[in-house]
Amino acid sequence: MKIIVGKRVKNLPSLWYGPKRVCFIDQRLLPGRFAIYEARTVRSVAFAIREMVVRGAPAIGAAAAYGMALAQELGQDLQKAALTIRATRPTAHDLFYAVDLMLAAASEGKSVAQAAADFVERTVEQCRRIGEHGARLIETGAGILTHCNAGALATVEYGTALAPIRMAHNLGKKIFVFVDETRPRLQGARLTAWELLNEGIPHAVIADNAAGHFMARGEVDMVIVGADRITASGDFANKIGTYEKAVLAKENGIPFYVAAPTSTFDPCTRDGRGIPIEERSEDEVHMVGRTRITPQGALAWNPAFDITPARRYRAMFLEPFGILASGPPDDAKLAALLPGARELLEELSRTGLHIGLIADCDSRQLDRMLRRLGIDSFFDSRTNAREIGAAGPDQRIFRSALRKAGCEPRQAIFVGSSMEPGIQGARAAGMTTVFLDAGMSRVELEGADFVASSPARLVKILVELAYTGVPAD
Repeated sequence: MKIIVGKRVKNLPSLWYGPKRVCFIDQRLLPGRFAIYEARTVRSVAFAIREMVVRGAPAIGAAAAYGMALAQELGQDLQKAALTIRATRPTAHDLFYAVDLMLAAASEGKSVAQAAADFVERTVEQCRRIGEHGARLIETGAGILTHCNAGALATVEYGTALAPIRMAHNLGKKIFVFVDETRPRLQGARLTAWELLNEGIPHAVIADNAAGHFMARGEVDMVIVGADRITASGDFANKIGTYEKAVLAKENGIPFYVAAPTSTFDPCTRDGRGIPIEERSEDEVHMVGRTRITPQGALAWNPAFDITPARRYRAMFLEPFGILASGPPDDAKLAALLPGARELLEELSRTGLHIGLIADCDSRQLDRMLRRLGIDSFFDSRTNAREIGAAGPDQRIFRSALRKAGCEPRQAIFVGSSMEPGIQGARAAGMTTVFLDAGMSRVELEGADFVASSPARLVKILVELAYTGVPAD
């Protein structure tokens, strides 16, 4: 990330690992002072996470991985180190994901330092690709609202919500960013504004309560936020105040997007009700800096996160799956969905599953697009969605496709929308069937093995089928 200190320009990640220490940009001090915090013990790493020297789910995950690496380098018990790190903050899934990943590496006799470096490198690359996917949706002249800080400070490099903004700006698109101040710790006002200022991206800090005002005036064209934990249903936790921004965006017809790496996705938590919400000190509400702004004796409640239901957002930039739209894809959306198709198929192919991609568009066009991505189309180019529907319960077309794909029926998943005869043929061929609910009748819904309420949910079902064989309810 680009950092300007006085007249000097530096490029630094938000944290990094050195011999017997973990180094952090101390985010508590920004923007007034730039300093590096060095943690030379696991307890110091835990302090950095708990006291928000480092914050943002992906960066917390990186800190947890580096903390485990430090424990191994110092010859300490990794299970005890894991307990210390896990006890710091309860909401961000990346922290627990990283600790488990490091313990698994250690159990296999691998270097935890190398495993941590690999994990952080993957996170950074996923954030870069989130930027590439998301920048396609940003038009020149767009007004973009973001909440909290989901930039490089929160993710080591690039950011999640800020990655598409950075990429769009670097592509020469003229954009303007509305930065929610994000009470009570002011991560937007202090950190997001600092990052945007360093990058030269036009922006303005606004009071949290002003977001609806600017939306109603037509000045906000889209909202992009990060996430701390995404459940199997698509519900997600993010900084307190995110939910109300989603409601306001929905009311004003403004697309609301969520951006996160896969380490933020928690397939074991069914929905938002299962996410633990961190309650922080009431002093963060009572105090601004060293000044108390509430009367002595007043109570304050300080939940650090809230839950936004899946129905409240337009799409999710979830690497490695690209853009997952929450409405039935049309031809224009198809092009946006496909950048993540290769990664999805590659991920699932490792489990022995193959997916036939069916879309309500000319399949020859789809076939060409897939081939440009290096993906073999599951159905041959002469077979389009209408022909599949017309085939009814005839399983021959599916048997032929399965032979071409080189897989057994039990390994295959049929994905479609509003094609009731097609699902009969797929089931007759012995395939698992997943339908994207596009207003189907009750009879059609009952004919599918699984039903997805949105493309985002569809991908989650596919991933869950691949890894566990049973998707979450």
